[in-house]
Amino acid sequence: MTQHDWGTSGYTTNANGDNSGSSYTTVSNDTADETGSQTPTVSAGIETDTTAWTWHAHQHDDETVTGTSNATTLATTGTDTGSGTANDGSNYTGSYVQLIDGGTVNGTDSGDASDSSSYQFSTSQSFDGNGVSTFSGTSGGSGNSSADDSYSGSGSYTIGASTSSDGSTSTGGGTVTASGSDTSTDSYTSNFTLGEQRIVAGSRRQRHVQRQRVYPLNQCQQRQRQYRGRRLGEWKLE
Repeated sequence: MTQHDWGTSGYTTNANGDNSGSSYTTVSNDTADETGSQTPTVSAGIETDTTAWTWHAHQHDDETVTGTSNATTLATTGTDTGSGTANDGSNYTGSYVQLIDGGTVNGTDSGDASDSSSYQFSTSQSFDGNGVSTFSGTSGGSGNSSADDSYSGSGSYTIGASTSSDGSTSTGGGTVTASGSDTSTDSYTSNFTLGEQRIVAGSRRQRHVQRQRVYPLNQCQQRQRQYRGRRLGEWKLE
């Protein structure tokens, strides 16, 4: 197996202040990437598969936090906004050999899958001179996924000689073929309005938003197993 992972991260902060108050802005971002490939050969029961896999994934996140304070009124304000995206994809091509009663089936299968998702949030919070806090915000996300799979195969079988009651002998045989394909898609969208909260000074304050990063999962291997089971059913001889 070959796999490469890399990423970046960083932030900048700008702050200033004088006798009237102060302010700051912090901007942060990070990225993560991965690519990989492998070609395993797996034998399970009556089947042997050799499959070449490749995959890739990317994620990006951004966040900006600001704050201001007034030295005269003792009021403070703050904002927190951010967004992120993630996507991945994979594909496979393979060949397989299956044993059936009296023969062998040879075939190929292939498939690909992709996922993408995003999120965003925006919050603001302020404290007045009496220490009373007001908070509001929004958050949301969306995602899409798709997958395609197909397979085909053919083979032959023979039936051993048998003797009937009249003493005659018979043999037999035949061929089998099968193929199939499947396509699936899925998507979602979510949006939330974060309700206003008032917090009395001195009480415990909790972080007002928790980001949910979506890490898509590779679908190909699971779907290939499903098709392997389907093929086994189609090859069954009566």
